[in-house]
Amino acid sequence: MRKIICVNVWITLFFLVSSCVSDKETNGENTTEQNKPYWKLICIGDELTAGIGVAPEDAYPNLTQRTMQQNGHKIKVVNAAIQGESLKGVNERIHWLMQQRFDAILLMFTKKNDGQDELWEELLEKIRLGNPDALIFVACTFPSYPEGEVKQCPPTGLLQQYDVRALDLTIHCSVDCWEEGAGAVYYLGKKGHKQMSEKLQQIIELNFEKENH
Repeated sequence: MRKIICVNVWITLFFLVSSCVSDKETNGENTTEQNKPYWKLICIGDELTAGIGVAPEDAYPNLTQRTMQQNGHKIKVVNAAIQGESLKGVNERIHWLMQQRFDAILLMFTKKNDGQDELWEELLEKIRLGNPDALIFVACTFPSYPEGEVKQCPPTGLLQQYDVRALDLTIHCSVDCWEEGAGAVYYLGKKGHKQMSEKLQQIIELNFEKENH
């Protein structure tokens, strides 16, 4: 398991560094409409966001980018999630993410941490200081098996202090949205990721698309 997580970390860092280079190449002073940088959303989380149990292209962040680009939207969604990720782990590697340009960041963690409120405050402080203009989103409600949904959110005071928007990414789906993995562990299946992607696309269109017009 430790080797798998390490490989996931290095793969994620490779794509993040590549993304940084791409941003610098398209962010020149004489930018035209044609080569205008993509509106970029970074998704951070654990195995749910990483898409463990489905093909990488079927994870909801990747599916969201592909679908919206096919529909003509100039958008890029970076899936920076890692299996087993935690608030503590993100706090330790967030500096990698802050080295690239992004317009919005989505945070979602399915497991609770000791000292969670302090970890949330530390993470939100780092993001806000590193990118004062970024939109910060936290998926406070998300699908879980067998509970149906789980709510996990920073304290209301932190949401207000750091101008964070709480999102509801739950889906209306029965057991057929879930796939059983090794050790009787259930992962969100392709159908579930598709529904989450559709919900995220609606949120993007309602909240962010106006920035590109």
